[in-house]
Amino acid sequence: MLVSFLARRIRALAGLQEMPKFTIVRTMELIHERMLLEGQKLVQAGAIDNATDLFLLHDDEMTALAKGELENCKALIQE
Repeated sequence: MLVSFLARRIRALAGLQEMPKFTIVRTMELIHERMLLEGQKLVQAGAIDNATDLFLLHDDEMTALAKGELENCKALIQE
């Protein structure tokens, strides 16, 4: 009975070890998708050439771009 109980508990709890990794990967996927959507808006506004160009900027540069404070964004991305 004890072995049966322990086997059921192990099977029931085994997936929990993957939950933190799954949560991190899913969160990163959502951030990536949102960045691409925002990148498309910036392409339409003429601020950048390609939506994926956002991934070439640092956090402070993206913040400045979002506030409209980053001039010559295309040149910075080319660097």
